[in-house]
Amino acid sequence: MIKSGHMRTLLKPAALAAVLSLLASALPAAAASGDVASIALRDFNHNGKIDRAVVTFANPEHAAWSVNDTSGISVTHGGAAIGLADAFIASSADPAVLEIVLDENDADLPVSTSAEGFEVSYARVGLSGVSGGGQELPAIPADDAAAAHVERDEAAPILTGSTPVSGSYDTRRDTDLVLFFSEAVDVASLAAVSEQNPGQWSFSASSDGRTVNVGHAVYRRGDAESFAVTGKDLAGNAIAPGAYPNPFTFRIGTDTNPTAKVDTVFAITSPAPFVAFQAGPTVIAWYANQPEVTSVRLSFSKDGGQTYAPIATVPVAQGTYVWNPPAITSSFQIRAEGLGSTGNLLNFAIASPLSMTGTPPTFRVVSGPTTSMSSPSSVLVSLRTDAAPASAMLQCQGLAPVQATMHGDRPVRVEAQLTGLTAGPTYDCEFILTDASGAALSVDVPAFRAEPDEAGPILLGPAVIDAFDLTARTAKLTWSTDEPSRAEVAYGPQLDYSGRASLTSLATSHEVTLMDLTPGAMHQVRITSTDAQGNAAVSRDYFFVFLREGDLIKGAGAAVYWYKGGKRSAFPHENVYVSWFGADFSKVIRVPDTQLGTIALGANVTMKAGVYMVKIQSDPKTYAVEPDGVLRWIPTEAQARALYGDAWAKRVRDVDVSLFTDYVIGPALEGNEKPAGYVG
Repeated sequence: MIKSGHMRTLLKPAALAAVLSLLASALPAAAASGDVASIALRDFNHNGKIDRAVVTFANPEHAAWSVNDTSGISVTHGGAAIGLADAFIASSADPAVLEIVLDENDADLPVSTSAEGFEVSYARVGLSGVSGGGQELPAIPADDAAAAHVERDEAAPILTGSTPVSGSYDTRRDTDLVLFFSEAVDVASLAAVSEQNPGQWSFSASSDGRTVNVGHAVYRRGDAESFAVTGKDLAGNAIAPGAYPNPFTFRIGTDTNPTAKVDTVFAITSPAPFVAFQAGPTVIAWYANQPEVTSVRLSFSKDGGQTYAPIATVPVAQGTYVWNPPAITSSFQIRAEGLGSTGNLLNFAIASPLSMTGTPPTFRVVSGPTTSMSSPSSVLVSLRTDAAPASAMLQCQGLAPVQATMHGDRPVRVEAQLTGLTAGPTYDCEFILTDASGAALSVDVPAFRAEPDEAGPILLGPAVIDAFDLTARTAKLTWSTDEPSRAEVAYGPQLDYSGRASLTSLATSHEVTLMDLTPGAMHQVRITSTDAQGNAAVSRDYFFVFLREGDLIKGAGAAVYWYKGGKRSAFPHENVYVSWFGADFSKVIRVPDTQLGTIALGANVTMKAGVYMVKIQSDPKTYAVEPDGVLRWIPTEAQARALYGDAWAKRVRDVDVSLFTDYVIGPALEGNEKPAGYVG
């Protein structure tokens, strides 16, 4: 709360958002000079720690406020004082902005703390603090509601790690992909930006929201993946670049069961090439997994790397450094050198080109460019951006320019098809991307050559087996290839390939009907694809179980699903399963993970009506469950006893608050009303 003679603001947890909205509605029509409008916490250098508090206050006369002495400002968290590195007026507009730079190592506050218990005080002592227009920042009434300030979370989340780690190679094709963040993220906002894009992306978060499992189709052997994630935290702040690479890279092994290893990685993760710096401080971030590197020496060059001027030498574990660049009127580059304990050079990385002039485009390249041969005389060149350019052109030496096409939204896939290539010559190309303001970005494409086609067709992603018909004992097999091809399909019960199907027309999308299948049994499929030049390729064996409506299924993991309507609905907790089938798991069918991954997820299964009552820990209400997950509040203990007997409490089960949205709240039960599906 605010004490007379002090400005003190307590940042409350995000759970009080509704209260803050009410406070905001109480703002007076005309704020007096110095009235605090809002206070926000930020992570300026993107390392997962709070390092800045930003206070906005009314300045109707547009007075030139200034910080006379930081001794008049204090910051505490949980009652402990936090050291200050600086404080300054970032704007004297209306509202004015006071930025307080914290000693983050003294504070040691990760952004996941939600700023609970964070306190900023301003002591009005002479003219030692903040003043403007002949007055000091005035005292604020002791009543928090009257102060009516808004508290905001403006600390951006960062990616802090992944499985597999960046630089991994000989990774399994079905590798578990896990992302680690500095704070809880909004899973619904996450999007994958994948160079190889195996498809079937899905995201599921841990209970604290900081660990996210990424579901995907299996990769192809030898794939070199560059994976980035975009999205927001629960307060709407976009994921920012940090020390850990985003995108990070890994390579899929070529063996059947490879053993994962990790390459040495030393890289500048921010700023990215082609960034145009604005005036003021910027953040340099790096990633190093080489144990011998103990410090990083930063420098910059304005003459293409001929000479370098020092920036700083800092511990490698610091991960980021805030640099105030000098005025630079030409293109330049930043160099990071990894040093050993004796100062010996072990590794280095360069970010180039960078610029201090002009306006940066309103988009950035997040992956690519990549090239993919469509035929011996044609290649598809593509990259991905985080927003759509106004125009995109591919220019290649010796060829006419090609207008690129754009697909999707955040990320945007920019593609250009080159035709008329001849085998032998090396082609040098560049993308020219332009935004609506005319700011342009030139992106070099890796040099490539058109080679004679001697390779067989490649299956894109896994083959999908679905549309099981129990009466006809058939299923539908669909798959895609990277070039037009014909197909011969061999299939049957396990270890039996007596079934045959063929496609004689050249196509990239394929579909056949598998016949005479055995419901509930394991089968396998093998596809031989042949292109127009006669190059053949044989797929791996795709194993699958002939599924029936209502089957209980699981993969290698512990999760059990109910197969209905061609989708798999998860039992989110053992209690839900038991409400339907008791403790009997004998009818659960194990299916291959590759098949499980091709079955779309349906809505979670809810408690069976009439078996249990449910509640969440943060809400004292107890609900009866009706069909389709409708909840009916039981207002009194007497009603619960009348419905379910004296031992009614033993039939209550807790539902995790994150799963409560699986249910629909209906009207409360009245009097002697019994819920639908009631079992006494």
